[in-house]
Amino acid sequence: MKEQLFLATTALEEFWDPESSIIFLGKWCLHFDRRGNWESLAGNQLESYIQGSIDSHAAYCDFAEQYERILPRVVEALNSVHSTRHSLRYWRVVIGPWLQLYITIVLDRYRHINRALEKYPSVTTVTLSEEDFVIPEDTRGFNLMASGDLYNLQVFSRIFRFLGKDFPSKNAPKNQEYALSTSPKLKLRQKLFSIVSDSFRSVVKKFVSSPLVFNNIYLSKFSELKLIASFRFRVFSFSGLREEKIGAPVNGLRRLEFRSEINFGDDDISKLFADLIPSDLPTCFLEGYTSTASVARKKYPDYPKLIFSANAWWFDETFKFWAADWAEKGVPLLGMPHGGDVSLRQELPSSIHEQAIVDYYYTWDFQIKGGAETRAQLVQMPATKLLGLKRADTSNEKEGI
Repeated sequence: MKEQLFLATTALEEFWDPESSIIFLGKWCLHFDRRGNWESLAGNQLESYIQGSIDSHAAYCDFAEQYERILPRVVEALNSVHSTRHSLRYWRVVIGPWLQLYITIVLDRYRHINRALEKYPSVTTVTLSEEDFVIPEDTRGFNLMASGDLYNLQVFSRIFRFLGKDFPSKNAPKNQEYALSTSPKLKLRQKLFSIVSDSFRSVVKKFVSSPLVFNNIYLSKFSELKLIASFRFRVFSFSGLREEKIGAPVNGLRRLEFRSEINFGDDDISKLFADLIPSDLPTCFLEGYTSTASVARKKYPDYPKLIFSANAWWFDETFKFWAADWAEKGVPLLGMPHGGDVSLRQELPSSIHEQAIVDYYYTWDFQIKGGAETRAQLVQMPATKLLGLKRADTSNEKEGI
């Protein structure tokens, strides 16, 4: 009699079978603080399909290629269900960050599962019950969920169902949550800053036409204030403010309509995403699209002269909706790097995405790499996080620290 093999896909031990010979799908299943539990099982860890920089580069190129191939089809479907005619660039600004992250995560999990099934065809596992599946509200919610075991178990479970695997399922443990709160309570200082900022913007909105709009431009408060003063206070600054959360209930009929508009192709990867995306698309892009766009128009000023941000292009949905709308009307978008490893990494998805959506990209590194869809003109500028720092008069002659 053959020994039953069991595939553990996450670190959730409630979904393991300790009575079987366990195959751990990856090192993420083995939390160090729980090693007393998994070491006693004498399980084997599946070798990853990525085994070095060459494999890593190939996987990155594959993810990027799939993203660029799928994005236009998603754009067509969204324009159809929303009765809009927005450009590819508009939707790249709005939905690009989520879709890029989502394709990378799903395709990576799909590759791992296929590798496991090829090596162990008779393996079994336990999936998450569909009644516990969730749909994130927005990109930040998805990003938080994707860092946890429970949502990853949901992704693995969806993939198994797509592959026609009818494995046993069970409900999520009562003590497990999908993500940390996406709306933390504001401290008193933050509340006061928010009130003062809102009041200042209300005054500016009444008396200033064609303002410059800044949102998290990676300057110190003092440096940003000097910059605003140099423009004679014709600036709306949204730096440091909490993002708006626009909740919308899931609408099954709306999602069926969106699904009917999706056609990525006849290959397995296309069918995978055609099956999963309509189920996982955050509600702010479908059910909450109209309300999110409405809140964005009320929050931000009309007729901006330019729109400048370092990292609000990723998770601030109302800002993305508003900026994408004005970009279609010819308002220039400005961006800049927001990390210290820009020059050190061969490919940096965040920088590549930003260079694909903005018109001008202010950077201290002219060797920075863009992608195939790059539209930005590079403009040299010092690293803003270093502005105002005093030179340290220290000697490097001594050895050691």
